[in-house]
Amino acid sequence: MVSFIHWLPFLLILADARRPHFLKTFNVLSYGARPDRITDNSMAFLRAWKDACEHDGGGRVWIPRGEFKLDSVVFVGPCKGPVDFVIRGLLEASTDPSEFFVDHWIAFKYVDQLVVRGGGYLFGNGRSAWQFNDCATNSRCKPLPVAQSNVQIKNVTFRKVHGTSSSKIAVKIQCSKHVPCEGVNLVNINLEYRGPEGPAASSCMNVKGKSYGRQLPAGCL
Repeated sequence: MVSFIHWLPFLLILADARRPHFLKTFNVLSYGARPDRITDNSMAFLRAWKDACEHDGGGRVWIPRGEFKLDSVVFVGPCKGPVDFVIRGLLEASTDPSEFFVDHWIAFKYVDQLVVRGGGYLFGNGRSAWQFNDCATNSRCKPLPVAQSNVQIKNVTFRKVHGTSSSKIAVKIQCSKHVPCEGVNLVNINLEYRGPEGPAASSCMNVKGKSYGRQLPAGCL
């Protein structure tokens, strides 16, 4: 089984509350990202990630204030050092129905020592997705993807990620039975789902960790 985690933020790489020091910041604007809510910024984000990931000693991907449209994207490691992924702006999922039949919105895979920090907002465009989800009446429907991130890492704390999900399971941490996730900390998570299936929920499998502060949906650690 492939391990994965959904949307949350901030990994403490150090043993205390100090932020890790990275050698270089890679601003997505420098790679052509446009905060106009129209342009698909997937390639710009991926190019910024690639340079940060391949930078000796680690790097920081910086998403400044603004509203960025982002189609399905996967950030892949391994990296040459810790990566700090900072979201200060609003990330908005596509409203294109063709984008709803992939298994992720934003995914991080094969990455260790990842920091995902909030302060911005994730807009999963849940209402746009619900109108295409007729699974209650159509037995042949394709289920919608979980519009959060998939993370294959260890020793990570996610902090202050706010937003909306197009899936009832807004936080999902699923890890291998033989190689469980360890040292996962969820701190002040607020992901809402206003769909017909009721309030947001979380799901954890083969995970060792703790939850702190506000947890919406209720933590599963």
